[in-house]
Amino acid sequence: LERLLRLAQDYSRQDPDLIKLYNVFSSENDTARAGIIADKLESITARAYGDLIRQAQKKGEIRDDIDAGILAFLIDNQLLIMQYSFACSYHQKRFSLFVGEKNSQDNEYLIRSIMRALESMCGIRP
Repeated sequence: LERLLRLAQDYSRQDPDLIKLYNVFSSENDTARAGIIADKLESITARAYGDLIRQAQKKGEIRDDIDAGILAFLIDNQLLIMQYSFACSYHQKRFSLFVGEKNSQDNEYLIRSIMRALESMCGIRP
């Protein structure tokens, strides 16, 4: 999980234009086209995260009282909004309003804080 957070954080700061492009694609208003785009962009990730979470649940590594699909969706949402918060002007401002300007620039603080929240949500003991 921490590795995913670090990759998402680094990549969105290094290549914000790609994150902005994803934001445009994922904001499609045409229902049929939105479904096609979501299937192409999200199906592999949804399946991979879900499988990893189910395996961890079976091993007792994370809580099993929350549906694996729900946990996968919440984790993916965290990664997505974090990327937007580093790449898209509106989300950058929104993020700094919630966590403070200084904290929004402190990569280690952000990773530690988000990891604590995700570990708590998933029932992981650090």
